[in-house]
Amino acid sequence: MWTLLVKYNKIHPYEDMDVICERALLNPVGQSSGLGSIASARIVTAPHATRCSQKIANLQALSTSIGRLQSEVTCILSSPLQRKAGVRAARPGHKWVLCLDDDIELHPRSLADLVAAAEADPAAFMATGYPLDIPPPGAGLLTYAVLVYHLPLLIGFSLRARAAFVWGGCMLLPLAHLRADTYGIMAAWEHGGYSDDLIVAAQCNRHGLRILCPAFALFPQWLDGTYSPTRYWNYLRRQLYVMDTYACAAARRTNHAMLALHACLSWAFVAPAVLAALQSFVAAGWLLQGSKAGSYLEGGCARANAALAVYAAACAVAHCALVWMTSVVLELFAALSPGAPALRARDFTWPRLWVGFLLNNAALPVAAVATLALPGVVWSGVRYRKRGGRVVRVERLAA
Repeated sequence: MWTLLVKYNKIHPYEDMDVICERALLNPVGQSSGLGSIASARIVTAPHATRCSQKIANLQALSTSIGRLQSEVTCILSSPLQRKAGVRAARPGHKWVLCLDDDIELHPRSLADLVAAAEADPAAFMATGYPLDIPPPGAGLLTYAVLVYHLPLLIGFSLRARAAFVWGGCMLLPLAHLRADTYGIMAAWEHGGYSDDLIVAAQCNRHGLRILCPAFALFPQWLDGTYSPTRYWNYLRRQLYVMDTYACAAARRTNHAMLALHACLSWAFVAPAVLAALQSFVAAGWLLQGSKAGSYLEGGCARANAALAVYAAACAVAHCALVWMTSVVLELFAALSPGAPALRARDFTWPRLWVGFLLNNAALPVAAVATLALPGVVWSGVRYRKRGGRVVRVERLAA
């Protein structure tokens, strides 16, 4: 027995909750999980969060209701936003809590295989997965800027079956340890917690707990085709906001170090591209002057030209590696979901992806500074304010 918690991000007040439950939960999970049909499900409305993210608040709000469901596989759809409930009052026979994003696209047998992998490794504390963002045909530049944010982390998740990171869209957690709060996860969630997965990862690393990330636990996640500049900036701010939230001093040092490293590496990639563009303009100017072109091209810029040539070669190698990695992942999707429409690497607009990569890396250090300087961020119509790494105020914005 195990408990399945699904967070649903797009609840609309005019929609009937039973219809939402059947459409968003029973059909995709029950039919494609490998667990068989789900006998019953109910929607539990979580109270408004006051000192943590609504995502975490929903996880806790479900806890008083899970025990009343009698089916072997308990399906809970948290409303209105996301997670925080379903642990303490779960039925004693349940062993696992599986937290899924509502927009995750499961493969046949994904959930059953994830549980089997976790139970096959007695040393594993939990299991997680990771998404590959898929742009729709004709997606805009900012959609690709969103896509490339997660690409570097895909490498970290796929190198080995044991991971140091956790993706909140797919977390398989042991119910007994959560109910007893053996490792302080629930306490960290409740007391000003903002990011459920970052807290879980921090506590696992702090206590030396093994995190599994099986090769098959990789899921396609479709992006919207159009992002406005405001929406993109808010997305980037939300992604980095979690790096200034923490439950202890060790987590603070780790998060801030990763934020600083991410910002430095971003501009380290962008700076040579900017210098190459400037040098091209300068060279073009010299060439227009005819006889002076040779002295410029053969003079003191030889080293710079050589460095830029190395940079261009590195970019070419990175492009080939990225196309190859994407092709391998899409082939994995095809093997895991034989009946799904085929996805191909050539469907990506690669020039747009690389421009989006430059744009995202140019904006990221600025967003990192804003993360440290500004206490607030807006997420799904809710403004959060942090102090000392914890959420201290939650304000709902008018629709």
